Amino acid sequence: MDRLRQRADFLAVADGERNRIRRRLRELVKRLDAISMRPHSDYVLVGRRAALTRDFTTMLDDLRSALHRLERQPAKATSKAFSSEVDTGSRKENASKQRLEPRF
Repeated sequence: MDRLRQRADFLAVADGERNRIRRRLRELVKRLDAISMRPHSDYVLVGRRAALTRDFTTMLDDLRSALHRLERQPAKATSKAFSSEVDTGSRKENASKQRLEPRF
């Protein structure tokens, strides 16, 4: 393997890692049951570099576990997120209010 000496080469490699992480996260979401996700909710998955090497079935189990923990939260806490969703109308703001970060 050659050393990366030019910035353009480095950026191309870095971008390729992000694409692989993104593809793995998309595949995780495709394999989830629709029931696992709450209607009218936005979910944010943050892809870390460890997602490149982590076992896929472990990642899927981690995501299911995180969604299950979110489901068990008291209705009062989740209703605040839903009511603020109606108030702001901004998808980006709504996504930041209810954040779910499994450890990938």
